[in-house]
Amino acid sequence: MSLKMYDSIVLEEGGYIVEFSNGGGLPKENPTPVNHSGIVIKCRHPECERTTRSMFGLCPIHSTIKISHVCDWIGRIIPPGLSREQCSTDALPHFKITETLVKWMREDFPTRSKIMDGFIDDVLESIAMKIPDATTLQSNIDGVYRSKGIISSDDIVELTKQLVEKHFPKDGYGNIRLDGDTYMKNGEIRSLKDVPLRIMVASLVLAFACEEANRGDAWFYSFHSLNLNQSRRASVYMSVVYYLLRRYTNASEKQARMSLRA
Repeated sequence: MSLKMYDSIVLEEGGYIVEFSNGGGLPKENPTPVNHSGIVIKCRHPECERTTRSMFGLCPIHSTIKISHVCDWIGRIIPPGLSREQCSTDALPHFKITETLVKWMREDFPTRSKIMDGFIDDVLESIAMKIPDATTLQSNIDGVYRSKGIISSDDIVELTKQLVEKHFPKDGYGNIRLDGDTYMKNGEIRSLKDVPLRIMVASLVLAFACEEANRGDAWFYSFHSLNLNQSRRASVYMSVVYYLLRRYTNASEKQARMSLRA
């Protein structure tokens, strides 16, 4: 079955575009306990006819098999002069986005650290355990499950816009440009010179949301009223560690990045 594609512009400023998309192309492992009720179901392995009561829907023979999500959600960045097609899988790592914002923060630490802290706190409050897993998010592209309290991809786009405007309103921050350095994609070095601050802010919100969707399982446990202590993924809480280390300690950029390794 073909995947229904989703590409929505979140912010467009200074020639840059940030989009929310399911076109990342690298679906991650789906860690959600699909059979949390423990009923008899067919093994999730596509070539297996056995049945199982396993929480993760895999029979003993296939219990170590990794089942992937149906898609990979990304916060796509499109630099000036490039198209969506040229940047179809361009998603900046959350630590790179964070480092760019940290450098801006340190130029006026007493004032900007408070702004960044408030922003990060709000992002965590808005995203942790509230973003559905990637497969559920894909099934809700049209918002058919909103009545059940499940947010859609359109909701995430609107949430990102609201968070950017709340903490970095265009009137006060629309003209600020940062040196985002470069990034490598398909062997090509792409520049983030003079990237708007708000573009990086929007990118960070989406990077955190995508981490929660692509790798997290906490929403699933919470939505189905399961024991959160069974959650096996740190998801967005892992992502925010980089900011906390660079904000509150003397950890270098390299040391902060090392802390993110599993």
